[in-house]
Amino acid sequence: KGDSTGKEFISFSNALSSGKISVKEIISPEGSDVGMLLMKNHSKKDVLLQSGEMVTGGKQDRVFAETQIIPASSGDNYVKVFCAEKGRWDDKPKTFSYAGTADAELRKVIHTKRRQNAIWKEIEKRYQEQGKKSPTWPYADLYKNAGKDDSSYINFFKNKYKQSDSCFAGFVSITGDKIINCELFGSSDYCSVSFESLVQSYIRIVADTGSAVPAVSKDKVQQFLDRFLQSVQQQKEYLEKNGQQDKYMGKLIHVVAYDE
Repeated sequence: KGDSTGKEFISFSNALSSGKISVKEIISPEGSDVGMLLMKNHSKKDVLLQSGEMVTGGKQDRVFAETQIIPASSGDNYVKVFCAEKGRWDDKPKTFSYAGTADAELRKVIHTKRRQNAIWKEIEKRYQEQGKKSPTWPYADLYKNAGKDDSSYINFFKNKYKQSDSCFAGFVSITGDKIINCELFGSSDYCSVSFESLVQSYIRIVADTGSAVPAVSKDKVQQFLDRFLQSVQQQKEYLEKNGQQDKYMGKLIHVVAYDE
């Protein structure tokens, strides 16, 4: 895929699994930086990583705080992250591995709260809801057996996507009578590369709640969109509390908005 400039890029999951990008802890004389990871892109294509995508390993598991582009054949790139495993901090860090995408509710906390303690609290809540216990509270363990179910949902929506014109640059996600969020991208190709990752975040919450067929009216969806799409200033003010904007080189590449 390429963006509107014709530049080639690939997803983070693709890049990491094929060894085209490396992820490391940031280690200095003062110690490791919990809130940042260091990435190097070894390929000739830009890598698009999505807020909410996760890596396990290192000194502790992490979840990306922002949607970001890692330029082709670039040197050090610093990526903002949150910890997704409260109780582990290894002196002998493991190799980082791709761990899918956080569910839509945890992504909402990432985008609207933007605080580590709020993320830990949400993960602990999820453990309590599932009646599970853990000495390290790794979020990734909550869904380690969900691969088969995730694949069925993802394949269904991927086929739907292929059957569409595939030229849209965003979508509104709905389950039952609830609007989950709206995701918009700087190009249709950014949307295409991120699609599978985002579908995973939605289906995890739908699978947990067992929600019914979408029943939100078009008028309600339009009212939601009108809250942040009528002007640049209005969008900025709305997303300060109800979402997030991600920019690259001064240009908006991703918007995620939640219903109030």
